[in-house]
Amino acid sequence: MMVKLLCVQFLKKIMVNKFYVYDCSLLKTVGMKNQADCIVATKHHQLKEFTTFKSLKLEDISNLRIMLFKGVKINYSWLELILRFLEIRMNEIKKRLKLNYPTYTEMVVFKDCVISFLLEVYYYNKDYRFLNVALKLMDIKFKYISKQSLYNDKLCNYLKMNF
Repeated sequence: MMVKLLCVQFLKKIMVNKFYVYDCSLLKTVGMKNQADCIVATKHHQLKEFTTFKSLKLEDISNLRIMLFKGVKINYSWLELILRFLEIRMNEIKKRLKLNYPTYTEMVVFKDCVISFLLEVYYYNKDYRFLNVALKLMDIKFKYISKQSLYNDKLCNYLKMNF
């Protein structure tokens, strides 16, 4: 009972996080009707040179997702370098997240937003490598889940059934 209560409180805190951005048509496609608490993708900023995965922040992942939604051309080296890091260093991702994020909540949200990004790259570009890495990253469990996890599960199930 106490564990469920803590999870609900955790989810309520996270729902107002500004990093939950979605493509509304994709939300409808995967069957998520309630869009009241999500930010519609509107503005993006130009990407700087990719340096390292550990320098990526939630803002960068959200920006990349918005660029995908709007059909803005993303420098393919960004996609390749993110994918390459995750393929090679998947087993130490928790350690990396602990170094980069001071709170457990931020770690979980970042991981879930990266998964969303990978699934969306697959959805828009049909590159199976991104789906493969997203599925592996989904297998890395944390104590809590974020609202983004529900979206990831629904999108993943939709992609498995329709592609």
